Amino acid sequence: MKIEDLNGKNVCILGFGREGKAAVLAINTFCPDTTITVCDANPNTNIEDDSQFTIHNSQFGASYLQNLDQFDLIIKSPGIPPQPEFTAVQDTITNSTQIFLDTVQSAGSLVIGITGSKGKSTTASLIAHILKEAGKDVHLVGNIGKPTLDYLEYANSNTIFVQ
Repeated sequence: MKIEDLNGKNVCILGFGREGKAAVLAINTFCPDTTITVCDANPNTNIEDDSQFTIHNSQFGASYLQNLDQFDLIIKSPGIPPQPEFTAVQDTITNSTQIFLDTVQSAGSLVIGITGSKGKSTTASLIAHILKEAGKDVHLVGNIGKPTLDYLEYANSNTIFVQ
């Protein structure tokens, strides 16, 4: 699902850490008609102190997983483990990485993904450096630096993302 497909939907951001905040900002930027609800297990989560976010509803603390069936889409942050509540709504759950990949693919961007258990950051950094030195429009995204959704504005047919 591309970011623009979220416009007009009722979306839940499940987890309000780095990835969750990036998802809210991306939706605010590219999908102004989306209703956003932030759900987080931390009862002390504070969204009122940050005026950069437009959030319509919130569920914090022990009840943060209630009413998940009311959303068109749930964007789950990677740090949230599987929960029994997800079974009934599993077809509506996605993540920010999938939205990023679908969006940049539709823009014609190239994504170089590095996998494995050791050396990913070094390998990704080296590839990005080599491509940048070759004059390419390249962005190092993902676990290094800012979340992937922070880079959607750069997606075009000349862009390479190293993840």
